Amino acid sequence: MPDLAVSAGFGRAELGLADLFVEDPVNGCQVVEYGLGALSWRRQVASSPFLPDVLTAAVKETRRQNLVVRVTGPTAISLNTRVQALLRAVEQFSYFMTVTLNGVQIQYLADPADYVVGSSEALDKHGLMIHQQTVQLLIPTTPIPTLGGI
Repeated sequence: MPDLAVSAGFGRAELGLADLFVEDPVNGCQVVEYGLGALSWRRQVASSPFLPDVLTAAVKETRRQNLVVRVTGPTAISLNTRVQALLRAVEQFSYFMTVTLNGVQIQYLADPADYVVGSSEALDKHGLMIHQQTVQLLIPTTPIPTLGGI
């Protein structure tokens, strides 16, 4: 079975910088894992003592997408610089996140991401020794893509 090609990018216009692309050898980043995240609904019901609850409205809530990125660098300093660039990109108040799955591009409007550097909130000592670190991102996005669609 062929591999699934996954890449991601983050708009950095708010920072006055060019977009940051994951899966770009220049950036030393590689997608390890990607998941669309769960989608929940905010439901409004009408209730009455004489009738069962009736759904009157439903609105899609924010989706939290999961992206795990392995960051590498030729030196400890370049590794730290690349990790910091990735974190600054996803800490913006509002930005576009673009995901490409087997050539199909999907874009979402994203809020500041929650993240963990390393595993279980601790830096990976062995990863640091070989100048690599894993970053897990939980990215709140609009439930409906602004471009493309899944």
